[in-house]
Amino acid sequence: MCASLLMKDAETERQRGEGKRAGAGWGKGPRAKLLNHYQRQQQDTINRRLAQLLFAETVGRLEPVEFSSVPLIPILSFNIYNQNSSSMASLESSDPEIDTVHVLAAKDLINSGYRYLDVRTEEEFNRSHLDVHNPLNVPYMFNTPQGRVKNPKFMEEVLSVCSKDDKLIVGCQTGVRSVYATTDLLHADFKHVKNMGGGYVAWMQNGLPVTEPESEKAEL
Repeated sequence: MCASLLMKDAETERQRGEGKRAGAGWGKGPRAKLLNHYQRQQQDTINRRLAQLLFAETVGRLEPVEFSSVPLIPILSFNIYNQNSSSMASLESSDPEIDTVHVLAAKDLINSGYRYLDVRTEEEFNRSHLDVHNPLNVPYMFNTPQGRVKNPKFMEEVLSVCSKDDKLIVGCQTGVRSVYATTDLLHADFKHVKNMGGGYVAWMQNGLPVTEPESEKAEL
């Protein structure tokens, strides 16, 4: 695809610039198309990986993920539900824009006054969580024999511990449940909500502090 685009544009430029030095007619046409092509490829990779993670988390069979293989942009703002990908086709097209931040940016925001909302299960949270000031834990999904199901009282429970004007960083295990939780909060008119890309796993992979697992505490 790239080669054909470049050949077509090169021929067009050659015809327009007959007699010019070889290569001088490249201009912005082929460069822009090549850049757009690779941007689309990167976004498709992210969309496919997100769909895989969503399925794995939904059935409760998520394996450890090496996030160094997934391109994470430090501050990425886009509507995750509006991507032109078959894996996203079943999701709503009218969902609000989600502001996803890298874990390092999330750490700075938490230190500046944002509060961390962990939407993992209570068991996951008690096992180990981000070592930050006064984190909240409101599960977005529950584990059942059939897999994970959405917490029907999620919004009610969030509103019982914070207001719609609070500044929140939403996170989970890998950054999938938090996308859905963030979307629900934005629909409910929460004004200052950001999704932490990569979740607990990415936080750990960046060497940021977490609480000691309960099992290790018991051995002390």
